[in-house]
Parts: sequence; structure tokens; C-alpha cells
Amino acid sequence: MMFRKILVPVDLTDKNIPAIELARDLAAGGRAEVTLLHIIETLDVPFDELEDFYLRLEETATDRLEKLAEPLRMAKIAFTGQVCYGKRAPEIVRYARDNATDLIILTSHRIDPEHPTETWMTISHQVALLAPNAVLLMK
Repeated sequence: MMFRKILVPVDLTDKNIPAIELARDLAAGGRAEVTLLHIIETLDVPFDELEDFYLRLEETATDRLEKLAEPLRMAKIAFTGQVCYGKRAPEIVRYARDNATDLIILTSHRIDPEHPTETWMTISHQVALLAPNAVLLMK
């Protein structure tokens, strides 16, 4: 199976680099494009009341996405950085559906077998259950 649109949701930390590098490797030599997606979690307050705050967050996120995209840029992989607003898991799933994403690559953490119910409903696991396409969790 060849992936043409790969989505990598990121939280802007370096822990996402392995997922970005895997996307780069899967896209290399093909015609795949990679999107780095950051979701700014919104509060239950009218958007316009916090608009300046959100715009500062968006500016910071856009700058960080450019830095995180360096492995893609160096490999000459087509990529875009996208910042959206909303609740993270549903927004990632919506973005994947609306943009005909073939594969979502997410950084996740290992589930603690002694306390599985405390760790299994992370954003990455929610996306894995709800996404309409293939999802790869990097642990």
C-alpha cells in the first residue's frame, strides 16, 4: 500500500521527531505529502474574548512547526504545517477525514499494564479508535 497523504499531529515537543522521521522515510521516493498538524486546544469561552491569546499561540506553533519540519525539508519531501483550533482528538480525526489522509502517525506512550485504565485513553489512542484511515502509533 502506498500512502499519498500522511498526517503527523504534533504537540510541538521533540518527542514528535521519531514520528516525523518515519513520515519522511515513508514519503521518500514516492509522491506522498506530509502534513504536520498542531491543534490549539480551545477553552469553553467565546473565541473572540481570547483571540489575542490564541493568535500568539498560533504564531508560536507556526514557528515551531517550521523547525520540526527540518527532516522533511532536508529530504525534499513535500510538506505543510497546519494549525487548527478545537478539541485535539476530534479535530485530528476531522482534519484527517476532510483532507483524505491515508495514514496518521502519532507519538504515543506505552500503556502501564498494572494501571491500564489510567493510561489508555490518551489523545493518540482516541484518534486510533476514531480515525477513518490507517493509524500508526509510535511508542
